[in-house]
Amino acid sequence: MSTPLSRMIEAPLCTIPRELAVIELSRLEELEQFGPAVDLVRYKDEAAAQRTVVFKYGMIFQRRLRIWRELHLLKSLPKHPNLVGLDRVVLDDPHSQVLGYTTPYISGGTLDDDHQRVFRLSWLLQLTSVVDYLNLQLGIVHQDIAPRNILIDSLSSSLETEKLRLFDFHYGAFVGLSGCMPERNDIKGVVFTLYEIFTLDSSYRSVPHAEQDLESVLNLEEWPIRRSLDSDIMTFREHLSAWVKQRDTHQANAFKNEALSLTDIPEMSPPSPVVMSIGEDGKPVYESSVVQMKRDALKFGNGLIAWERAPAKMHR
Repeated sequence: MSTPLSRMIEAPLCTIPRELAVIELSRLEELEQFGPAVDLVRYKDEAAAQRTVVFKYGMIFQRRLRIWRELHLLKSLPKHPNLVGLDRVVLDDPHSQVLGYTTPYISGGTLDDDHQRVFRLSWLLQLTSVVDYLNLQLGIVHQDIAPRNILIDSLSSSLETEKLRLFDFHYGAFVGLSGCMPERNDIKGVVFTLYEIFTLDSSYRSVPHAEQDLESVLNLEEWPIRRSLDSDIMTFREHLSAWVKQRDTHQANAFKNEALSLTDIPEMSPPSPVVMSIGEDGKPVYESSVVQMKRDALKFGNGLIAWERAPAKMHR
């Protein structure tokens, strides 16, 4: 089945920093669908080595700005053992327009995929540490920390060296800039995530973000544990409470200092005009910033980018 991707993110190549690696859409081979506009793909790099990556693209016109912002946020991430960063920017072959990007594929699965996996105290320490790094050193907020967005990198044969990897910065933002929402802060995200991992209960996040009460979870006398842990539950909870207290003390000043050094995201190029109809004079009528059905795009000769997707069940 062919999915039209044209005009979703139309940014000329000149707006992509030169240090970023790029790849043409034609070099990607789809292996599996992970979800709407997220595919598992592979390609051969310049050394002819096969690389398996995750391709995220702007199939939905209204979400193109969010993909653009996420791309620029990812490119600002230094390499870190607990983050899944940017692999390559994906371009449309003929016009060098930005369609999306790829990230490394981590095969260990998320903490939401396998509820039988023993949760390790070292993973909690890694999670709180990497959130501090993002928030306080880089001035970045993830804003969607949840078991489904935490991978376990299990390439190592030793359990002691398995790494927790935070990914999916779809709601990520720079502190103090557009998209930063205090009600989605990462401290709450970590607390609710740990509770959900241990209890398989996500009810505390079933209300709007502004109404979610972190203290209601922290102050529970007991957590109904439904998952195996490698340490006593109180050891986990004591670390979590101490971390939250420390962050409450230092968060405001640290955020203000970091936000002052941030560089704003460059403007995304406006969408190219497309033919929407034929006027009474027989000439094409052009419009921009519009959504067009595939059949109409073909009818009026507007360009489509075909991304051939093999029939497959959605990955869960």
